[in-house]
Amino acid sequence: MISYASCLFSTLFRLSVFVFLRIIPTGLAKFVLPTLYSLYISALFLSRNEDDLLKTDPGIVKRHGLYQQVSRLFTVILTLPTTSRRLRLSSLLVNSLLLLASIEFAVEDYLYDAPDAVFTRLGAIYPDKAKLVIRYPHFKDPIHVVWRKVRGSPDAQIQPWTLGSPVMLSEAGDWVNSTTISPLWPNTVYEYSLASSDKELLSYPSVPIKFKTFPDPRLPPSAPLRFVVSSCMKPNFPYVPFKGGRIRGMDLLADYLWPTDSTSAAVSSTPQPSNMEAGLTNYPGEVALSAPAEFMLFLGDSVYADVPYYFGDNLDAYRRLYRRIYQSPSFRRVYERLPDHI
Repeated sequence: MISYASCLFSTLFRLSVFVFLRIIPTGLAKFVLPTLYSLYISALFLSRNEDDLLKTDPGIVKRHGLYQQVSRLFTVILTLPTTSRRLRLSSLLVNSLLLLASIEFAVEDYLYDAPDAVFTRLGAIYPDKAKLVIRYPHFKDPIHVVWRKVRGSPDAQIQPWTLGSPVMLSEAGDWVNSTTISPLWPNTVYEYSLASSDKELLSYPSVPIKFKTFPDPRLPPSAPLRFVVSSCMKPNFPYVPFKGGRIRGMDLLADYLWPTDSTSAAVSSTPQPSNMEAGLTNYPGEVALSAPAEFMLFLGDSVYADVPYYFGDNLDAYRRLYRRIYQSPSFRRVYERLPDHI
């Protein structure tokens, strides 16, 4: 009967949505989900005549044992055949919401392009230098990286900042550039921040970001290097409504590396300078450097360009993907404290 066909297509559609949003965000979903939803709608529309027949001849139900009494909740959840117009509309609403969630998940990389993403991250770390990446949109003046050695005790004398070379950002480069700070001492903890040409510290990062240089390779190793491996990331997968910037794996990693601290440097797209020469003795929310890993290694890229939908191989499409993951508060909890090699 057509009502059972509607039930079958609805069940297959819901299972496919679950796989797409929670298990494998395959690109095949752009063909499978619309097809199953269309078949479900068609069967639902055609089954109206069948329901009219059942209502005019209840004996059919009695003779064939159709539409056994089941709770309304299970009828909607399992899309069981029913003559109740309200329950059928409820099932239609559920399937329509699932379709909208799938569409939102498929195109969110295009819709939420994070043009105002502000970030800085540590890339390659050496015994005597460190490479940084900076994105500060709409900041047309040169930006300087300032760094200093971190003393071992809280009451130790504060080290003066070292002012790095100017870093130029431009709209043509998506407000992103890289720089290297040197010379540094091996196996030493430093902290860095960002400043304007007037030696005014910018509002981001709100606290200096700490890092530790690698040991001198000419000396015997004091301890093995520990690192974390990862690969491509898709924000908000597994899918959760209204959590577009969440990356569940990075939240789990941050909770493991820093189980007692979940803070990170606050982001502000509007620079609010403070004087670099003041020493900056107080940093609310300052976090510890110690973690059971020295760096994170990406075995491949860090973004999915073709999952669940491929928007093309143009430069803007890839920049949009990278902005999204670096704007993610989940990933920020990791890359602001752990150098990542891509």
